[in-house]
Amino acid sequence: MIIRRLLLIVLFIPIISCRQDDNDDTKPCKPWPCQDEFRCVIDGTPWSPESKPNCREVETYYYPEGYQSLKPGFLSIATVNCAVHIGDRLYIVINGVTEPSTFNLMDTNLVRVTRTDPGVVDYNMPVNGEIKITLIQADGYDEPGGQRGRVQGTFWMTLANNKDDTIHLTEGAFDVPLR
Repeated sequence: MIIRRLLLIVLFIPIISCRQDDNDDTKPCKPWPCQDEFRCVIDGTPWSPESKPNCREVETYYYPEGYQSLKPGFLSIATVNCAVHIGDRLYIVINGVTEPSTFNLMDTNLVRVTRTDPGVVDYNMPVNGEIKITLIQADGYDEPGGQRGRVQGTFWMTLANNKDDTIHLTEGAFDVPLR
């Protein structure tokens, strides 16, 4: 009888310790490790980038102190649908990101959406919109003392192409590591 109880206790200890680890308040992400996310709705259709081997769906770069010709607070987020050879792409580049804040789309250096179906069309002229950075941390986010940071935020925008066609992005959200 005592052996059965000890066996039950030994079997449940790993389960209990795992659950405590998931609820550890010192970890910045739930669940741990941090899950990456980038999504939006483009003209009413949900969209998120897809990855495949040798193709990362989201590339982010942040230079809080600037670098060479880049100004301090340079943030770049580039996405691609890797599932197809020439997939849809979304680029956002903002200067001056030093803390969480909201940026008018007209103040960004570059916002561009490239659609590839039925043909390649660039929408790179901002009409309106905003990008809200809710968290920007240069390093130590994914692993305490580590070199990787994280950026989180939301966005919505309307962009035009050179033929005055527009594209509407709504419900945009991102939570991705910084490189």
